[in-house]
Amino acid sequence: MKIISLNIRGLGNQVKKHWIKELCKKELPCLIGIQETKLKEISLQSVASLWGLNDGDYDFCEAMGNSGGLLTIWNKNVFHGQFIVKDKNFLAVIGKWDNIDGLIVENRFLVSSSFGDRWKHLCARTLERKWSDHAPILLRDKVDDYGPIPFKFYDIWLKEESVANLVKEVWQERHIASRPDCIFRDKLKMLKNALKVWRKDGWGEIDKEVVLARKKSKLHIWSLWFGGFNTLGP
Repeated sequence: MKIISLNIRGLGNQVKKHWIKELCKKELPCLIGIQETKLKEISLQSVASLWGLNDGDYDFCEAMGNSGGLLTIWNKNVFHGQFIVKDKNFLAVIGKWDNIDGLIVENRFLVSSSFGDRWKHLCARTLERKWSDHAPILLRDKVDDYGPIPFKFYDIWLKEESVANLVKEVWQERHIASRPDCIFRDKLKMLKNALKVWRKDGWGEIDKEVVLARKKSKLHIWSLWFGGFNTLGP
């Protein structure tokens, strides 16, 4: 999932249109929200020149004089817009996003009851600023799957007396294997499994606090993405 937000400060310029076209070609967003188009009308032909001809759908709010104007283009194979609510300062597209009911509100604000559950690895970054005084912002769901997470032993565990007792208990157990190297291997396996149980039982609340901290960090990313901007628009 990739979403781009861009304040273009006027979409009538061919250089800026080419910039957006190259941006979409490079980043392959599933949705782009453009502010300050400063256009009264936006045709399908104009949208196709930015996005392409095959999978795009769009809607817009006309500019008020020489200011404002919103344009939202999305991949209709990913998000199926069902109806739209809009005014001069916002554009909301209601529909289904990847089989999940969703609401996209264009004032640099995106809301969905299942959004946080659906995309758990959100990250936001600014892209190169070329033809606007605002850098484009890319919101994406970044998942790097490197296989099973390896077992880790943290130094802070050594401060826990229960860990020392657990290690002694496991290490003193009898083992079927006769070779010293096999005994050592089996002890390490048993210790790892015992530590996993200990962490789950003894450190459960701490793990919950870590999860909560990550959620707060995610909300902070959303707040940077959704609000705190002077210019009205997507």
